[in-house]
Amino acid sequence: MDRLFLRMYPQTRQVKSQSQGIAAFGMSYWSTQLGGIERVDREGHSVPYNFRYDPTDISRISLFRNGDWVGDGYAHELQLADGSYQHLSLAEWKTAKYLITSNDARAEGNTAEELAFVTDLKALGKRRAQEKKAIQRARATSSQAIAEQPKEVWQTEEDLPLDEETRRVLRFLHR
Repeated sequence: MDRLFLRMYPQTRQVKSQSQGIAAFGMSYWSTQLGGIERVDREGHSVPYNFRYDPTDISRISLFRNGDWVGDGYAHELQLADGSYQHLSLAEWKTAKYLITSNDARAEGNTAEELAFVTDLKALGKRRAQEKKAIQRARATSSQAIAEQPKEVWQTEEDLPLDEETRRVLRFLHR
């Protein structure tokens, strides 16, 4: 049911082969779940598949044929050494591709460089978040230190010498 709330990509895709998988967003998606899906129909035409994706995490797409869920595919380029997949938003991916291609025309389509750039952006974001937390902690400890400092002792009204007019008013009020 959750897959129905994912964003539908407007164009269909065809499965080329297991090694190539399904091309989307400049990456190839595949999984063992998709191993048995049809590539060619009875008439010899490539079978069109629709896919849905989460714009906040394009490491996974859900494949559909005629509105029925077929399986999920995962981006080979985003697979980490431990077998998990790096979470990457579509906005981050587009920004990385734009920045890479705008800086160096030879870097166009070099997925490894784009992913390295995105990883650097995430590391920078984490570092900035840690710095922000450190600043907030420093402010909190400095405000605590100020609060814990001994306050000046103020003289009460009883301790202050009263002038003649104040004494007269006080006597009048206390009658």
